Amino acid sequence: MTLGSKYKWKPDANPPPGYYEPDHKLVKSSSPSTKISRGKRTNFTDSLVDTPAVGQYDGHIKPFGSGLHQRMTLGGKYGWKADDNPPPGSYEADVAALKTRQKSPSALIKEDRRPAKAEDYLPAPGQYDGHLTAFGSRP
Repeated sequence: MTLGSKYKWKPDANPPPGYYEPDHKLVKSSSPSTKISRGKRTNFTDSLVDTPAVGQYDGHIKPFGSGLHQRMTLGGKYGWKADDNPPPGSYEADVAALKTRQKSPSALIKEDRRPAKAEDYLPAPGQYDGHLTAFGSRP
């Protein structure tokens, strides 16, 4: 296995420094521009030739409400219905606080109970790299 060698320069087809002259039309971005011309302008009314005549474009529209087959009402008198809200004077703030307060988390984070690591099995400084060889040397 090899990790390579010293870089060897090889000349290529690219121009050397100072000899490169880019085409500025390709390199520079063009700004928005306008053109003044003597060419014939298109007439915008040419596109209106196929449009319907006045009053002929709304034949499919019916008068408002003509498609309804049932009678329409604006509703009736409001009918009161009892709900689960407490009536005036019977609201208990303590009971409401118990129902609405934030619940405790379902998981607890406890202290680590694993035995502490013994430092006697750790190698001394400079003793942990005995199996390594110098870079590029073969065993």
